[in-house]
Amino acid sequence: MQRRKMNFAELVCSRPQMWTVDQTLPEVISFLSGVDYARQAATPAGDTYDGGSPRALLDWLTAEFSVPGMATNANWIAGLRDRYGTDETALAAMQEYAKSLPSDVDRQFEIGYAE
Repeated sequence: MQRRKMNFAELVCSRPQMWTVDQTLPEVISFLSGVDYARQAATPAGDTYDGGSPRALLDWLTAEFSVPGMATNANWIAGLRDRYGTDETALAAMQEYAKSLPSDVDRQFEIGYAE
């Protein structure tokens, strides 16, 4: 049986208790945003930042839940809760989106988990 490698965003969404204190939707989004920011800040000058799975998931949230004229992330949580009903269902939707990303999305960071 071949094991599938989970990307970082998928791993965080599937097991929020490993990465956050209270396993809430806002904490998971904040954690992924922080990871994305830290990776971007740590990218050496002249290198291209590709963001990996955290950036791809945050871009999806922006495309799906942002409202023109408001801060990019101002409506993500409310939009996720409106669409999916519960934080658990919203996290599952985020995990499914992350799962749909190309298998090499985190290649630059050499991270992931084989399930």
